Amino acid sequence: MCQTVGVYHAPRLPLEKVRVDNETSVSMAEKSFAWEPLLRTWSQERLTSAEYRSVLPDEVIASEWLGYPGAREKEITSAEQRLAMSLPPSYWEFLRVTNGWRRTSLFIERVWSVEQVKSFAVENQEWIDIWRDTDPDCPEARYLPSAVQISEVGDAAVYLLMPELASGNGECEVRLLASWRGTAVRYDSFWDLMQAEYATFKSIEQPGKIEAP
Repeated sequence: MCQTVGVYHAPRLPLEKVRVDNETSVSMAEKSFAWEPLLRTWSQERLTSAEYRSVLPDEVIASEWLGYPGAREKEITSAEQRLAMSLPPSYWEFLRVTNGWRRTSLFIERVWSVEQVKSFAVENQEWIDIWRDTDPDCPEARYLPSAVQISEVGDAAVYLLMPELASGNGECEVRLLASWRGTAVRYDSFWDLMQAEYATFKSIEQPGKIEAP
């Protein structure tokens, strides 16, 4: 199955400079991530959909912000203790800006708050077993048991942190796992995942045609 259901690198924006529509940029070498401008721009563009606006609270529309209040440091460290892992820097900074997020794509309706984050195996052991039974040597069969779920399971798709696949800078790989895709899309960090999802939104989802959650 590894020959047909493998893991591949998704297209990524340059790591050296990250730029969004308002020309804000940040050096990755400085370990700072431009979450605020990226998410603010994403919110404003998604809210051009009258259909999507119709199902949102008035205060969300008025704020032009599809996120939530940022998590407190003690809430994040409490989750780290519960999960027995250090959360990667880009995900940590995301949580400080917004503790969860509304729709990122047509397949993921909600990125969880840090209080909701848990082991993927808690509710998805059958999904893990399918990968293991198909090919025990496949990367997903090896690493899914320790994966950490950070989103709802949307249209048979989910975001996962892979703590066993950590890099020297504290980041760990992230997967977009979708049963209908037959592949797990690999990203080097949560920052890379969200950039890719924003790029997909820009290229595929048309304002005014976004379905309500």
